[in-house]
Amino acid sequence: MPKQVDHDARRDAIAAAAIKVISKQGISEATIKRIAAEIGGSHGSLGHYVKSKDELLVLAAEYRARQAGETLKRILDEEKGLEAIRKVILHGINADGRDLEMWDVWLGFMERARSDKGMRGMLRSYYKSYRTMFRKLIRQAQKMGEVAADIDPDVAASSAIMLIDGLCVQAFAGGLVTTPAAKRKHIDIWIEAMLRPRKARKS
Repeated sequence: MPKQVDHDARRDAIAAAAIKVISKQGISEATIKRIAAEIGGSHGSLGHYVKSKDELLVLAAEYRARQAGETLKRILDEEKGLEAIRKVILHGINADGRDLEMWDVWLGFMERARSDKGMRGMLRSYYKSYRTMFRKLIRQAQKMGEVAADIDPDVAASSAIMLIDGLCVQAFAGGLVTTPAAKRKHIDIWIEAMLRPRKARKS
């Protein structure tokens, strides 16, 4: 009887191997041949799933975005309003410093998007969904009376993403913001300035 192949699991294994190679050796080394060697397969066996390096990198980017989405869903299942906003930003910047190499991978995807329409479309779709999530959280926090009612959710959502990207670039490049405590401080400053959270009334 022929061996049953879980094609979704196989695609995930290929994507995970690509991310591993990118994080350690750079996006230029993420070739089909190199990834095939990483997972113990042949160039031909990967051809059933990806036909080119561009397709391989889009597969890896989609896999990484899906991983992030699963983590965000867990956060949103547990938190609401302002605390959800804070934890989503903390997740976005990897505030504990354990996964900085993932930003290295993401920067590689951004660089590739300059010439690869598939990658560019995937990233734009990801950022669009990210902005939608932040808009919903900000409106939720407004309805809960946690942040100022006159805040524009569209502007604040875009600003939140700029904060995440900016802090990650600084952390990756070894700039001014390097420690988890420093990154949390900048998040607190952003929340105070952009969302103007309402102070709890004394009883």
